[in-house]
Amino acid sequence: MGSTDTRRYSSPAMRNLLTFLKEQGLGGILITSPTGDAKIAVLRKDLARAFSLIRRFARDEGFDLRIRPIRAKKVLRVLPVALTQMVGHRRYKVELSGGEKASFELEGWKDEGEYFESASPNHISRRLWKTTAEAHGLFTGAGIKDYAAILPCPHALEPAFPIDLVFTQVNADDPDWQRMFSQYAPEPVTVAPTNDATARS
Repeated sequence: MGSTDTRRYSSPAMRNLLTFLKEQGLGGILITSPTGDAKIAVLRKDLARAFSLIRRFARDEGFDLRIRPIRAKKVLRVLPVALTQMVGHRRYKVELSGGEKASFELEGWKDEGEYFESASPNHISRRLWKTTAEAHGLFTGAGIKDYAAILPCPHALEPAFPIDLVFTQVNADDPDWQRMFSQYAPEPVTVAPTNDATARS
């Protein structure tokens, strides 16, 4: 899979930032929603480095930089604001301004052993198996890569017609799917066999 094609972004600031992050060897993925909102995702262990590089880019290019945490609504209802600061955040809104403008979310994905889990929902997949990430070179030092490029038919994200219904298919023989399913599946239920006469009465 090739690196992100920066030409598709109308904001020169965003194109230049993605190029800069690639030159600095920061690995991550870019998720662009169907509405055009962008997220740059890095592993949680790389969040501090991502902040440092974004600050350096803003300083060197003369941008005003604003970074603010995006708090989960559930956390805010349960914890006072002072405590949410101590919990640590995984999502941030980043805004570059001063002539050109760019805004995006920066989020840290959690390493869950066999897969990486995103900090928020997206239109592709909230979990990324490490085998898939390795096969596509995601989260390596090769730059910020387009998450949609892992799809076999990326053009399917932008249909030219309205969609009324979507059927999904799961390959129940897939070992990755079986492991994930077993984490959430209820305990197996056994039903005693009944004969036809009992079932009809």
